[in-house]
Amino acid sequence: MPHRPTRRRFLQAAAAGTSAFFAWPLRAEDKKPSANERLHVGVIGVAGQGAYNWTEVDRAGAEIVALCDVDEGRAGPARGKFPKATFDVDFRDLLDRKGIDAVIVATPDHTHAVATVAALKSGRHVYCEKPLTHDVAEARAVAETAAREKKVTQMGTQIHNHPEGNYRRCVELIQGGAIGAVKEVHVWCGTSYGGAKRPTETEEVPKGLHWDLWLGTAPERPFYRGKKDDRGYCYEPFNWRKWWDFGGGGLTDMACHHVDLPFWALKLRHPTKVSAEGSPRPDPEAAADWLIVNYEFPARGDLPAVKLTWYDGGKRPPHFAQGQLPKWGDGSLFM
Repeated sequence: MPHRPTRRRFLQAAAAGTSAFFAWPLRAEDKKPSANERLHVGVIGVAGQGAYNWTEVDRAGAEIVALCDVDEGRAGPARGKFPKATFDVDFRDLLDRKGIDAVIVATPDHTHAVATVAALKSGRHVYCEKPLTHDVAEARAVAETAAREKKVTQMGTQIHNHPEGNYRRCVELIQGGAIGAVKEVHVWCGTSYGGAKRPTETEEVPKGLHWDLWLGTAPERPFYRGKKDDRGYCYEPFNWRKWWDFGGGGLTDMACHHVDLPFWALKLRHPTKVSAEGSPRPDPEAAADWLIVNYEFPARGDLPAVKLTWYDGGKRPPHFAQGQLPKWGDGSLFM
């Protein structure tokens, strides 16, 4: 893996139809690329995870030349860090600008696909935060567009790309046959975004927040911030994860990280059967307090069929209650 995100390497990768990550960690002996070689990056969604993204890209030697965020107040730190970068509140205006080689998409989930497809069609390479899209149809549209445009793309699962660490070692052990053929996997995470109820009150939209742009392609609804809890206000900047219009609860927020491990280690692709249970009963607007989701994957060559179960919201594999496992936190069990 190269260590410097240069424009030449990106163009070479795009021509070859390959994917690459442009936030490579710099080694102590590496020097930053020259001004002519630096990748010019635009960032859509510059606070929260977006701030982490542009920090790493800047550290790796790319040049942040354009910023976009629907909340002008939350964009303050990024604009202060990159005073020469242009700033827009509408990502379509950012994509109309010249001199941008690649784009980071770090918005709420419901905007990932529309921003990514637009960026690809504008001729830019794209790094999009997880989950890549809000639904399966969007994922297909993004994949088809990326293939057609032949641009360098990657989804943001940072732990997958780390050159060291537990995930990579676990994959090596499983694929090396250390525990034999794996036929069953349990993956659990305590995260829960349940209990959301649509507010009956409304509030005036704060100055600097462009609510219509924040809603994007989601159905229109009145703005309401409400009282702050430990994860943010009613919708933005964090609790949109509770609502189907914007996110998908704990499953779409955390399964990308945790389930990535068995997918990688066991070379899983598409399940042939999926079933789920949760509480409370299915809600047309909001995520459940907890989910248990069962996936069945077919055999892959010499690899046997696999049953994978996902748990969130405090649910855990029965092995804990049976005293078969230590008091671990979130994790994965291969059997």
